[in-house]
Amino acid sequence: MSDTKVATKQSAVPSSSSKLVIHKSCYYTDTGNRKVFRGSQAWLEESNSEFLARFEAGEDVSVMDLERCCALHPLIKIYASEGKDFEAAITGVVEGIPYGSLFKEHGFVSWGTFRSMTEHMCPGLAMLFNQALTLREELRLERAEVALEKRAVDGVKEEVYTQSGKLAGYRTRWSDKLLELHLKALDPDKYAERQNHKVSGMVISVNLGLRDGTEEPPSRGDFDTIDAEAEEIIAVL
Repeated sequence: MSDTKVATKQSAVPSSSSKLVIHKSCYYTDTGNRKVFRGSQAWLEESNSEFLARFEAGEDVSVMDLERCCALHPLIKIYASEGKDFEAAITGVVEGIPYGSLFKEHGFVSWGTFRSMTEHMCPGLAMLFNQALTLREELRLERAEVALEKRAVDGVKEEVYTQSGKLAGYRTRWSDKLLELHLKALDPDKYAERQNHKVSGMVISVNLGLRDGTEEPPSRGDFDTIDAEAEEIIAVL
């Protein structure tokens, strides 16, 4: 049972010469067949009706289901009869092929049309499509990180020309900025910039004689007294 990609939660895994992709309480062989752990250490293959019911409910759908989905799902069969290649489109999404050419090449009007058809016709197809989008972003990030590491650590070979335009040789150029970013990503605790701002000074407490909300509000008589005192002051002025 070599090349297992994901560990299972179940300990009873059948021995087989096939490549296995373990997923929760089921596993996929290299042919795309899904077998489910049904208790008593028994792994039984999922039937076609169970497969379609799982897709209709949108439960535990994996990109490993793509090939079988294209062979069994009635909507995919309709797509195929109209010249639309659903499997190639999903595979292209994962591989990062630009959307502008991908969907038209495989019979769909546009990216928006493909997305709308997929998300509204079947929960399982919607989950399959969203997983493809997630894998696409993960692969794009992985490729970018590999390119960054190459430029930062290995350097990039550049051609060097003479003033007359003849090739004189090659040189390797490294990027200190990319190396800095690479180190920060590898060990942010060690290489991340630290900004320590110390606040100095003192706090002044001023009593303005304002009410703190605990005493009773002034009565009408208090206002009459204040008005009388104000009139006396005005008369003196």
